[in-house]
Amino acid sequence: MRTIDAPITPTTDAGLPSARRTEAPLAKADAEASAHVGAPSLRPEIASDHRNPTLPPWTRVQAIIGVLTGVLSLVGAAYSGVNYLMAPTQGEVAALVREGKTERPVSEATVEVLTPANTLVTTLAPAADGWARQSLGAGSYHIRVTGPGFGADTKPIQVVAGRTVEVRFQLTPEGRGGGGPVSRFLGKLGL
Repeated sequence: MRTIDAPITPTTDAGLPSARRTEAPLAKADAEASAHVGAPSLRPEIASDHRNPTLPPWTRVQAIIGVLTGVLSLVGAAYSGVNYLMAPTQGEVAALVREGKTERPVSEATVEVLTPANTLVTTLAPAADGWARQSLGAGSYHIRVTGPGFGADTKPIQVVAGRTVEVRFQLTPEGRGGGGPVSRFLGKLGL
């Protein structure tokens, strides 16, 4: 930058005389001449400037974290949208069949799913642990459980889409009263 010497003008500061040089502004031609390619830029360099090849390492880490966060947000939004559009239409019924006195599973029982008008929908057989599971459309049903040597039991259920309804049955043996200690012992053994 070039200054043009101007005459010295006397000034007074707190009663003391001093001399100060005034700078004349650059001429228009000088400003244009300093703006050509070889002249240094008056604009300050910033970290993201393409002419600054040395970026601090934390800047790159922040950029990578920002991009990953944006991508994960988009993936989460897409996943939520797909789940909303593909809402479940079926629920599940899980029936547990146990003997009333011993709490042992009754795997030889028959589990029937019926409509409110007593139309048979499906028949299930409990697994060794006593559970019988089936996917069903949303709606009202009756579950009827029968087993050899046991009385029948029926319970109403309401199946909701995307949820599991648990129903527990305690079957009592037919024809066995309270009896004596031997009968109770044999009942606990399932005989």
